[in-house]
Amino acid sequence: MKFFLLIGGFCGFALTFAASLHAENEVSFALRDGAMGCLGGALILRGFHFVVLQTIRDHISQLAVRARVQAEAAAVQQNS
Repeated sequence: MKFFLLIGGFCGFALTFAASLHAENEVSFALRDGAMGCLGGALILRGFHFVVLQTIRDHISQLAVRARVQAEAAAVQQNS
């Protein structure tokens, strides 16, 4: 998870800092904007990481339920 925070923070800082400099702001304001972008980017990718992990957990649980149902159906079919 820390890598998602690091990557999100770095990307947020770099993009916001570059955009602020491109808008011809002073360097001090660009650094301030970059710091806010760093926090925003880290939070966004942290949320994305949470959603991805939740999706993977749901998929695995669905596969387990499907396998259990198929095993029960096979057992019933063999007993018939």
